[in-house]
Amino acid sequence: MKQSLIKVENLHKNYGKKLIFDNLSLEIFTENILGVFGFSGSGKTTFLNMICGFEKFSKGNILYRTYNKKKKESKYIPIFSNSKQIKSLIGFSTQEFSFYLELSVYDNLKYFGILHEIKLKDLKIQIDKILKILDLEESKNTLGMNLSEGMKKRLDIACALIHNPKILILDEPTANLDYQLRKSLLNYILKIHKSGIGVIFVSHFIEEMKEICTEFLLINSSHTKLVENTKSTDLKKVIEGLT
Repeated sequence: MKQSLIKVENLHKNYGKKLIFDNLSLEIFTENILGVFGFSGSGKTTFLNMICGFEKFSKGNILYRTYNKKKKESKYIPIFSNSKQIKSLIGFSTQEFSFYLELSVYDNLKYFGILHEIKLKDLKIQIDKILKILDLEESKNTLGMNLSEGMKKRLDIACALIHNPKILILDEPTANLDYQLRKSLLNYILKIHKSGIGVIFVSHFIEEMKEICTEFLLINSSHTKLVENTKSTDLKKVIEGLT
């Protein structure tokens, strides 16, 4: 029986009188690619920020499953109880690039690896692995500022993967990319997922989400709905039912 990495329990979030989430509960598994869809202002970024511990919620809880190597057992801990341990489980690539333009691809990865306190011997192995997954090996000495838009996005994702997280959170990763680059990036996301990393994928493009996501969280104010078995579901009808 598989165990979820994240449990969202009876979550409430409001800004003043505006209700964003009302009693939201769901489980997030590393075996899945969870697509998060919603119109502008619906609460997608708020959801991601709460999952990452960047923003507090009004009521409820978010729990992460952690593993104790000595005791050889796992347990769930609240998101704000051990921020360092929680952050080690999450890789987050935002809409804005987080890497340094004046550093090379390799040096960016090395810098973020050192921030995560990865031993230099292990860090070199991890960097080589990520460069291969994202086809950045031939560009490892290229400065960030000299990369194409598609390669910049791949480098940003690579930086989010440097500490080998359990789950990768992607906020609008295909925004501002043309059709071919979006298709290419989707293949890289699938490749990352097949390496054993769960994915939370936020996008405005329903059709591309349907290509890779195994379930959806459809957000529209308090009418949030988790949709599974997406291959047999008409998502457009579900979305219309939320409006």
